[in-house]
Amino acid sequence: MEIRYERLTEKELSTLGAVWITASDMGVLLYTDFGFVRNGKFMQYKL
Repeated sequence: MEIRYERLTEKELSTLGAVWITASDMGVLLYTDFGFVRNGKFMQYKL
C-alpha cells in the first residue's frame, strides 16, 4: 500500500476552495467525522 502525503503551505491552502481525497469504506466514516462529505468517488472538504 502506498500512502501519498504532500504538505501545503498556508499560502497555497488560502487559494484552494476545497480538498478532495479518496477513502476506503472504513475511511469514509473517519473523514465524515472530520467534516468531509461524499462527492462522487471522492470525499470533499470545503475550505
